[in-house]
Amino acid sequence: VVMPFYLLIASSITPVLVYLVLRQFAVANGARLSNNSWGGAGTSQALSNAIDRARQANHIFVAAAGNNSSNNDVTPNYPANLPIDNIVAVAAIDHNGNIADFSNRGVQTVDIGAPGVNILSCLPGGGYQYLDGTSMATPHVTGALSLLLDKYPALTYKQAIDMLYSSATISPKLQAVVGGGGRYLNVEALINAPLPDPSITASGSPVSGSFRMSRR
Repeated sequence: VVMPFYLLIASSITPVLVYLVLRQFAVANGARLSNNSWGGAGTSQALSNAIDRARQANHIFVAAAGNNSSNNDVTPNYPANLPIDNIVAVAAIDHNGNIADFSNRGVQTVDIGAPGVNILSCLPGGGYQYLDGTSMATPHVTGALSLLLDKYPALTYKQAIDMLYSSATISPKLQAVVGGGGRYLNVEALINAPLPDPSITASGSPVSGSFRMSRR
């Protein structure tokens, strides 16, 4: 089940608004994960508190690393750079497995790569277009985690994220730009990854909810 909430911001997004969205949809309504294809240089304690509150509710916050070709280890991009362990920061890679020219990177602050170049994307008002961006890469990771939580709803946020990282493909091409030695998303390996707790069993129940926050 996907919570049909779409936030489209033309310029900047206020941390207070993010807090209210996270508080209402992630905490109050039990969403298990969110796709956050937005970000920038600024942050606030309110934003950090909102994401941490979501963490306490077992929520995974998947965030775009940014599209400035910069190193997030040196120049932070928020919310991806916030030091909260339910955040998964996603870089964009191309069809050859290289980091996209525009993608932010950082071996300490960017967690995983995913396809983000020439991605067939929905457009506001209808229609499709091939687009580039970490905003296109981030939903790949969110979707993969949604499939995992659909299969194993008893997983904690930390168990699911650990499985995401441990099942990822390690690429020498990404070793200097993405954490974990150069991780990129491997959906098949994730869905078939060994469980961290043998008492967890597969279930036909859908993930309890997710929502999407995007900035264009």
